[in-house]
Amino acid sequence: MSDLQGKRIALACWRRATELAQGIEKLGGIPLRRPTMRTLSAESDPELQHTVAQLVGEGADWFLFTTGTGVRALVDIADRIGCRAEFVQLLHHARVAARGYKTAHALRQLGISNIVRDRDGTVASLLAALDEYDLNGTHIAVQAPGEPMPEVILWAHHRQARVTEILPYRHVPTAPEELETLLEEILRGQLDAVLFTSPPQVRFLWDFAQSRSREDALQKAFQELVLAVAVGHVTAEALIARGVSRVITPPSERMGAALVALAQFFSRHTPLEGPSP
Repeated sequence: MSDLQGKRIALACWRRATELAQGIEKLGGIPLRRPTMRTLSAESDPELQHTVAQLVGEGADWFLFTTGTGVRALVDIADRIGCRAEFVQLLHHARVAARGYKTAHALRQLGISNIVRDRDGTVASLLAALDEYDLNGTHIAVQAPGEPMPEVILWAHHRQARVTEILPYRHVPTAPEELETLLEEILRGQLDAVLFTSPPQVRFLWDFAQSRSREDALQKAFQELVLAVAVGHVTAEALIARGVSRVITPPSERMGAALVALAQFFSRHTPLEGPSP
């Protein structure tokens, strides 16, 4: 019998939910799609297209990318307005910083390998890696991960750099009725685990619970009834910051690894034992 046999696993993600659901089913589990957010593309936004065209025309000294999706989205925008080759050439001539292995991989697919990298998948560690560079008077293009990054803008201004922030997509909460369904299932212990793949998924769920004055009950449910699973440690930190100390996190930030870690947990614990750190 598989270690996920009969386990009800809610997926808080929207992207790649099909892939995760298939993985859960192969392990005998029951996947439930419960996205807490949606990601809206801004590729057809004329203002964003103008920003990309302006970057191609004026250039930039640095590009700071935070997601692989953002890399691909900006290339697609450049392609849409007829300057893909020029945009990629711009990246080759500029200095490039990347947060996360997926981001670095997307850049390497464009032939860009000389990349300043983070240490642990966080924006903070990426900025720390950039501290050794003189950014005074430079122009930095920052690809934001679905929502503005005021802390990065402030950091760049303190370094006397000019910043162009780009949001090729935006994260928004899913419909209230969908959030209500997930919240009720967690509070009633009707799930065995909830799998999160990014910090905004955690934030939107907690924001919704807070709007119903149920955030304390949500925290308690994750401590006693339902297991929280985070694909990466940055997402795990978002849960821990909200008082959830028992979080399953795989050693490598891969979705498949998260399912393996979850299956291993259930193989070691009976339902009566509950989750452990």
